[in-house]
Amino acid sequence: LGVLQQVGAPTELYDRPANVFVAGFIGSPSMNINTHPVVNGKAKIGEDTVDLPAEAVNKLTAEDNNQIVVGFRPEDASLAAPDDSNAFSLKVMNVEDLGSDGYIYGNILTDGSAAEASTMMSDQNKLTTIRVNPRALPKVGDVVKIKIDPSKMHLFAPSTELRLN
Repeated sequence: LGVLQQVGAPTELYDRPANVFVAGFIGSPSMNINTHPVVNGKAKIGEDTVDLPAEAVNKLTAEDNNQIVVGFRPEDASLAAPDDSNAFSLKVMNVEDLGSDGYIYGNILTDGSAAEASTMMSDQNKLTTIRVNPRALPKVGDVVKIKIDPSKMHLFAPSTELRLN
């Protein structure tokens, strides 16, 4: 027998998934979902940090081991200024120009620490997908900064995979 994960209209499931499974299942391209360490109330995404809402951080438990699952849809992030302190670095591995839309696929740049490597291990082979203006596509090999729209960030507890915000 299966387990019913969430009941609601398609837009409700898309905008407010109850858990990691629903978040990854609904939408195309799928949501970017990765586990990151929490340091001083921020998600350490690769070599950078991104602000987290206190309401979500305060709901984490000891079982979460100072980690958080961060999810965001490709259309809910954008290219940021190189000096943006609330954005993360992405090495562009592939570029897709669809005329009306552009997508970049890349790897989050990491600082190489052992703690970060173990956290990101399950996410290693998954490229991060960002929808961008097709008239301003970066090139393969470029390192760009990515900013997540804070109001569209989906946060989940690693221990339960349930929504925190």
